[in-house]
Order: sequence, then C-alpha cells, then structure tokens
Amino acid sequence: MNICPECNRSIQLDDALFCPYCGNELPDFVQFCKKCGFRMKPGYRFCPMCGGFANAEESKNMITKIPVTEEEDSLSIHSWLGYGEDNIYKDYAEKRSDRFSYCLSDERANDLRIIKKYSVDPDTVYFVTADVKTENIINSQNSENPIGACISTGDYYCSKSLFGTNDWQTVGVLGRSDESGNISVSFNLGYFFNTCSGTAWFENVRFTPADNYTAGENKWRFLAVLLTETGIDTVDDEEKRRIKLSHKMSSAEKAAIKKSLRGFEKDFNEDAEGLFCASVDIVESAVKCTDYTKTGAGYTITAPSAYAYLNEIGVDVSSYDHVIMIACQPGLPVKYYGLGGLTIYGKIGFSFVLHTDISNCINYLSGKREGGWPSAIYVHEFLHSIESCSNSLGLPVPAVDGDRFGYPDIDEFRAWYRDFMHKRLPQNGENVGVDARVWSLRPSAFPQ
Repeated sequence: MNICPECNRSIQLDDALFCPYCGNELPDFVQFCKKCGFRMKPGYRFCPMCGGFANAEESKNMITKIPVTEEEDSLSIHSWLGYGEDNIYKDYAEKRSDRFSYCLSDERANDLRIIKKYSVDPDTVYFVTADVKTENIINSQNSENPIGACISTGDYYCSKSLFGTNDWQTVGVLGRSDESGNISVSFNLGYFFNTCSGTAWFENVRFTPADNYTAGENKWRFLAVLLTETGIDTVDDEEKRRIKLSHKMSSAEKAAIKKSLRGFEKDFNEDAEGLFCASVDIVESAVKCTDYTKTGAGYTITAPSAYAYLNEIGVDVSSYDHVIMIACQPGLPVKYYGLGGLTIYGKIGFSFVLHTDISNCINYLSGKREGGWPSAIYVHEFLHSIESCSNSLGLPVPAVDGDRFGYPDIDEFRAWYRDFMHKRLPQNGENVGVDARVWSLRPSAFPQ
C-alpha cells in the first residue's frame, strides 16, 4: 500500500504511478527513517516503527550505517587485535531480506566478530544458517587453514569461509542451545589464529533442528585417497638444507594400505555396535601431489591443499563425511604419523596419514606386526573430528590424545576407543565419552 504525499490518502495498488484521488504523480524513490533506518513506503511522513520524521527530500541523504552498541543491540563485539570495533555497524542499505545487516569492515588485517544471543528451544542441536555477502576478503595470516568471513556457534567449528567478493549466499554450522534455550551466534571477519581484511555483511539468521536433516540410515561415508606419487622440492630454512624427494607407491604398498582400509571398515562397524554404520570408498590418484606445507609437526598436506587437489583431479567429496588422504614419502622430516580434527569446506572431516618408513608401512598395515591394530590410525584421527564437533556443541569429551583411564595397551587401546565412542569411559563415578546425538550429525546430511 502507498500513501500519496499530496493528499495523504491510502492507495491500495502498490504499483500505482499516480494518486487516483488527486492525480498527483507518486514518487518512485525509497525512504529511510533518519532515526532508526527503517525502509518506508513513499509518502510516509513519520516512521511507523519509531515515530521519526521522514521528509521525502531529506530521505535522499539519510544515514544508512548506524554504529553497533552492545547495550542497545543486546550483543557483544570483539577484536582479537584490539582495534577495529568502530568498523562494526548496522547497514540499512546493504541487505538481502532483513531490515538491516550487520557489517564488519577493516582495511587492516584483523579478527573482528559480533556475538549475538538468540532464544530457541532448550538443549537442542540446530543447523544454524545466515546470509553473507563479502567484498575483497583476503586472509593474511594462516596458510594451513585460512578463514575469512564465516559464522560460528562455539570455539572449534565455523561455517564455510568466504573469500574475495561474493554476492549474498547462505552458510551454515551446527550449534546447540543450553538448558535455558539460549544459543550464541558469532558473525566473523577472521577467526581464531586467523586475520583478514575486507568487508562482510551478515543477516537473516535461521535455526533448523538438526533432526530435520538426519532421518534415515545413520551411515558415515569415508573416502580414502591414495596419493600414489608424491614429491617435494623446497629449501628448508630451519633444516638449513634443500629437501628434494619423490616417491611412487609400489604394488605392495598399495595392497597393504587397501587391506588396512578394508579392515578399518570392518572393525569400525563392529565397534559401533549398531549405533551407526560406516562405509569406505577407496580412490587411487595417479596425479603427482607436491602440495606439502611446513607446519609445527613437519611437512603435511593441509585440508585446503587437499580440497584444491581433489578438485583438480575431479573427485567430488560433497557426499562424504570424512576424507582420509594417505601418502608414502620416505625421508620427509615430520613429527607425526597421522593428523586429524581438520575440515574440508568448513564441514567435511579430514585426516592425513603419512608413511615415511616403507618397510614398516607394509608390515604394520598388512597385520604382520605383533600387537598392532592397523585400523588404529584411521580410528584415532577420525575421532579427533568427533572430539572437535562434541566440544563445539558444548558436549565435552576426554581428549583423544589424553589419559587412557587405566586401559591396557592391547590392540593399541582398541577397547578404550570403543568405550570412548559409546560414552562408557569411567571417570569420577560416571561414564564419559561421545554423546549419542553426535553420531547422527553426519556432515553430508546438511547443506553446503
């Protein structure tokens, strides 16, 4: 409905160009309240939301960016680096469907965030979504796991990150409300141990119960990718030498790895005891991978590099819940056997397993080492992802790398892993471990 600014009479036809009562030509510009920024129909003289004056001519020069204040807006603002809070505001012009969007902007590298509390049903797991638009987002710090504009509900997981310039699109992340029905959502420009520059707008936060997505068979789908040929050629300043290595898997190596993966599928289904089931697809890639990155643990294939590589070779991971990438690279200086708890595309779990001793690789994965349990490396690294998810939802679990609670070292603590999965670890008179609800939260069940 329009209102004629000449005779102030209501006009039912929204598309009317002239007033049917006085013949006055109707203005085609949009008005914004100078006080609260509410978008009004042409002809309004006062804002219906706050009573502010809405002179049509003045509205052309109206302020559309209003600074965010913690007390008035019932939220908190944060800057990891201690500057930039004055670059956070409500934008009444740049928005998709809400009255305004929250905007975070900084030309300097920063980690800015708005944390806003919402009221929903108590103790419920939700898939939380928001619409995000970005302009010139550049990550400036973390090449291992870069994060740009995203949303989060805890301190461990965040949604898919947006970089560069993007029109409005929807991102999502899991979150759980507390016993009082409160859940906090963070709008982020950067994240923990990440800084970036640019501008991001956030709006239209929605909460959909996770159960809406997880009905049906509870099957976790794993993709195991064998990097059959890898190499590295770099000058390592710390090692003070050039590292130039190349390796191509032998048929014996590939056979041992595949045997261990089939054993992992069998063992994991057995230890799940009907709580969930698992399937493992195995892919051999003949495309040489040279995407090693130096980290605190040594050289590794990071999750972003893995995702880029998989795209390059045409492997679609969107229908999987966890990706295991496996390589053999003798002589590579590292301090680990496997790395886990990482994500691809902000949601799909990722593990990297590296064999630097080929003889040990074949004997161990073939089941020839006494007391060994070849599935242990895959179970252990995958459970790091479950550990991160649980902690992010406020359902804390014992550290996968932590105390074994007196369990004997039989089959590489297989009994401990099994009881961890079923929340049967005895601690201070109660059982601890993974909450059963977490096992239904397969990443592939939720939209990208």
